[in-house]
Amino acid sequence: IRTASLLVALACDREKTAMKAPLAIPQIDTLPSGIVHVVNHGPSEWADTTGWKFVRELRFTPPDEGLGSLGQPRSIAVSAAGEIVVFDEKPAAIIVYSPQGKFLRSIGRQGAGPGEYSAIVTLLIHHDTLVVHDRLAHRLVFFALDGRVLGNAPALGGPIRQLTPEGILSFYAYLKPVSSRDEDDLGEGVIRMRLDGTVVDTLRFPTAPLPPLWTLVDATHDLGYRIPFTPERVARLDRDGRLLWGDQNVYRFVVAPHGLDTARIIEATAPRWPIADSIRTDAFAVAVRKAPWIQSRGTLADIPTSYPLWTTFLTDEQQDLWVSRPGPDRRVQFMDVFNRAGVLRGTVPVPFDDAQVRASYRRQGRVYLAMENDQGLTTIEVWRIQKQ
Repeated sequence: IRTASLLVALACDREKTAMKAPLAIPQIDTLPSGIVHVVNHGPSEWADTTGWKFVRELRFTPPDEGLGSLGQPRSIAVSAAGEIVVFDEKPAAIIVYSPQGKFLRSIGRQGAGPGEYSAIVTLLIHHDTLVVHDRLAHRLVFFALDGRVLGNAPALGGPIRQLTPEGILSFYAYLKPVSSRDEDDLGEGVIRMRLDGTVVDTLRFPTAPLPPLWTLVDATHDLGYRIPFTPERVARLDRDGRLLWGDQNVYRFVVAPHGLDTARIIEATAPRWPIADSIRTDAFAVAVRKAPWIQSRGTLADIPTSYPLWTTFLTDEQQDLWVSRPGPDRRVQFMDVFNRAGVLRGTVPVPFDDAQVRASYRRQGRVYLAMENDQGLTTIEVWRIQKQ
């Protein structure tokens, strides 16, 4: 009996040790060019549900009308104190809620004067200042979080890709081609500006492949429609201003600190999930309703039969890389987490439906979502990333 008990105890110890031990060891090489190449053969820290997970901390539904109501939320930001700031598009308004979801105040109003903004706005927070990017007016409007107007500065109209802790904004822009021979170069990149509106520099994205399109080009038409579910290139900036980019048809990401250079290549594997024929058929029907000419120019066979390997990615405050990818059911999503070096830590199931999310924000290990619930009402949800 003692021997049996000892064997059971040793087996339990080995099981605990195995759970704590790395599940896979990545292959990390430095190429002759100096590029660091990281190949992940699986998660290195946890598998399945044994590691990190999302835990919902708060959900509240603002009133249908009156103070604190929301119609079409389009941007969200969160202060260091946990106040939740939401931009509502119709009517244009900035609403502030407490960390517990209580309405606190409105900030500014729609208009073109001091302390006013248009109906196309992105919210950012820099230290204790609310930065409102008014894309239509090409300007930044600054507020204290208590609602006081602090001023404004000129800005570009393109979407903001990043605000660094140092106060440098990156605006998406089309840059002049490097040479006339670059016919396929769309000139995508960012222009970086300080909060006072002065330009710092530009960063050019690598030339992306042209997206697959249904086209109608003749003497009177020059039309294009992106074929549903086709992979595309996604580029993002991390908190240090480094460019990360990848093509959705391969599980591979490039870290390019200055845009056109390459410092690190990160690779991993992911399953390729089929797209149900009913979903493909519906997507083709939607396309034809929007652009009837597609009926004679495209076919259902043009639509891929499997989803892209991944959908998007972002980096958090610790510079972990979070990659969203589909699951076997279109309503199921996963996020693979890589550390700053590009090593796959593990996978986190996503417990909320991305299709319902209207705006999102990350801060201090939490995800803040403005979303539409199953009844069509706007809700605000706060999810904490629990690390085990």
